[in-house]
Amino acid sequence: MTKRQHPPIPISSPTSGPAGVRAPLIAAAVVYLAAAAAVAVGATLAGLSPGWVAAIVAIMVAGGLGVAAILAPVLRRQAAAARDQDWLALATTEDRRAVLVEAGDGAAIYANQLFRAAFPAGEGLSIERFLGAPAGEFITALRARARSGEQPCEIWPTRGDGPPEYDISARPVGVDDILWSIQAIGNGVAGRMAREVEYLCGTLNVGVDGLFVLDAAGQFVFANRVMDEWLDGAGEGLNGKGVSEAGRSIVDYIDGDLDIAAFGAHMTVVRLRDGRDELLITGQWLNRDDSEDGPLFCGSATKVASIGQYNADLFERAPIAIGLLDPSLRIIECNDTFGNLIGDANPHGAALMGFVADDQQDAVEKYLLAAMTGTRPPMEARLLAQEGLVVLIYVAPIQLAGDDAGVIVYLIDTTRQKILEQQFAQSQKMQAVGQLAGGIAHDFNNLLTAMIGFCDLLLQRHGAGDQSFADIMQIKQNANRAARLVWQLLAFSRQQMLEPRPLDVTDALAELTNLLQRLLGEQVEMHMEHGRDLGMVKVDEGQFDQVIINLAVNARDAMPKGGTLTIRTERRVIAAPVPIQGEDMQPGDYVVITVRDTGMGIAKENLERIFDPFFTTKDVGSGTGLGLSTVYGIITQTGGHISVESAGVDRGAVFTIYLRRLDEKDLAGHGESEAETYRDVTGGGTVLLVEDEDPVRLFGARALRSKGYKVVEARNGEIAIDILGAEPFDLLITDMVMPKVDGAMVIKAARGENAELPVICISGYIDESVLAEVEALDRILFLPKPFSLKQLASKVKEALELP
Repeated sequence: MTKRQHPPIPISSPTSGPAGVRAPLIAAAVVYLAAAAAVAVGATLAGLSPGWVAAIVAIMVAGGLGVAAILAPVLRRQAAAARDQDWLALATTEDRRAVLVEAGDGAAIYANQLFRAAFPAGEGLSIERFLGAPAGEFITALRARARSGEQPCEIWPTRGDGPPEYDISARPVGVDDILWSIQAIGNGVAGRMAREVEYLCGTLNVGVDGLFVLDAAGQFVFANRVMDEWLDGAGEGLNGKGVSEAGRSIVDYIDGDLDIAAFGAHMTVVRLRDGRDELLITGQWLNRDDSEDGPLFCGSATKVASIGQYNADLFERAPIAIGLLDPSLRIIECNDTFGNLIGDANPHGAALMGFVADDQQDAVEKYLLAAMTGTRPPMEARLLAQEGLVVLIYVAPIQLAGDDAGVIVYLIDTTRQKILEQQFAQSQKMQAVGQLAGGIAHDFNNLLTAMIGFCDLLLQRHGAGDQSFADIMQIKQNANRAARLVWQLLAFSRQQMLEPRPLDVTDALAELTNLLQRLLGEQVEMHMEHGRDLGMVKVDEGQFDQVIINLAVNARDAMPKGGTLTIRTERRVIAAPVPIQGEDMQPGDYVVITVRDTGMGIAKENLERIFDPFFTTKDVGSGTGLGLSTVYGIITQTGGHISVESAGVDRGAVFTIYLRRLDEKDLAGHGESEAETYRDVTGGGTVLLVEDEDPVRLFGARALRSKGYKVVEARNGEIAIDILGAEPFDLLITDMVMPKVDGAMVIKAARGENAELPVICISGYIDESVLAEVEALDRILFLPKPFSLKQLASKVKEALELP
């Protein structure tokens, strides 16, 4: 294998850069041109023609340019190599590490000044000679690893009284060259440990704590900049000549006796000389047993004054209100949270009782005085800082200066918790009222069903010209009004069956007028303004009534001294999306209902939260905060939108409801057309009627028989189940709320006999669990009580015609 020739190790820097290339080329060009000129003159004197002279000169110039083109890259590469060596020399001249670049055959290509200083002048350079003969195998192993692509970094250890330890790295460069980097790191384990600690602490040189290393005698091996500044005031740390480089002991800076050996057993507080700060020292002895150089103490120091500041910050920034009271229950000290809670930013020296509700001052005073002699369970109290502010007081006795007893008071704001408790109690009460309303409505609807039904039977025998016709119609109309009141009671308790259907807003508001006037009272004047050509909307009528009632009641409460409530309807076409309550209302044809009051208005900061559950601006105990959230839920579930506007306090409020208007396509199949009004509701087939209320069952049976049906009656669920196995039926009509065996159980038994049997459920109130069970079944219709003869017959016809 041919050996590469390497340039000698540079001692001085050769000329480098572009000028090193240009100068030889320019000199050669000048000489060549002079020669060409001499040849031209000689040829002319020899008598050659001018043409031949020009040709000879051209040939010489072309040849010179060709030679220059060949020589330029060679000269440029030599200049670049010289420049790279110059830069390498400059980069490693001031380095703390000895550097050697070794060729593949072991010859030294380059060595910096620190490496060359280890050799006599003229002696060949190599890594083996630098470390000594014992390192031969060590160097061979590193060289092999570098040639394989690794970049090993190892320690050449001290052996007895041999050379110092070296940190050696071998890095492959070029094709097969190796860059060796060597740094002496001191003798023995202690030297290496000190260096490692120095590196670690150097990264924390700008920290807030003092970091240091002591030897067994207490002398500084290292101190970071913070420790240096605390002791000497120099603050130079690693980079200067601080305590760690002056051979000083920690004893030189400490006031009083100090047991160095006791360090590490526990935290030690020492005072600096000249009455300066105290230091809290913590740390650990390392290499105590197995080091020939003795142990090292690696420690950290914190000013005790700083610890006190940390404690002060913990006190001031605590989220719990903390205060210290003297024997007379005056505030000695407190944090900001305490001051904010009681409503005084600087309450020092003030009596705490001045911030407690008047009717609780005596009880709180006795409680706090008793707490000075022992712990007490927490006590609840109201503060005067704001209305309804409730706190839970925790106490702990404390000994003040002298023999005085004091008390530490912790205040926790429980206002929100109390409000939630009241809201939960109110919701529980409303749930109980709803259950009561459902039970009452069930019984009333049975009575009203019988009254309305028998009126229909009488009207079949007494036509419009009969003397009794008017009396019977009065009875039926009043029964219908009573049914309407019961239905509204269920709407209040949210126990009504939900059945969205086309609704005329004008008619629905007209029927609510009397009820609204009674709810508003005499001090509130109500105006109803109906728009033209409103059309129909699809909504559950009970839900719609509940929305209007809730908005009216809310407006009444906002006008305690009286005012005006205006309900206005109109048709409005929306051409582009409109943002409402964080959602976009899509373009379309809408029926708009506006509810406007002249009450106390809504503050700007409350407008965005007005529809939040349990949010209310009323006094504690005056409302649940569920009214407007219920309104919002009903409108959005119906597919509509609702917005609120208010010009501010005492400027009134406006609630605007948008419900999509139904077109002719939407109305197809809904409602009763003129043809459906006179629809034939007679039929045939066998019907099982299950009803535990005798008048309702008797009316239903007579009504269906009069329309041509065979009716089998069952006065309760148990009898109905026995009858189901006796003969087949074309239709089952069952009340849902019955004792022992309810309607759901009857339906399940009937479907066991005939899985396709159509069913009509009749009830004025159904428990949610029963309703969920029934809705999961197919071919089931619902007929709410009270119902008329015509409604019953129409529903039966519809059920028997189900596909």
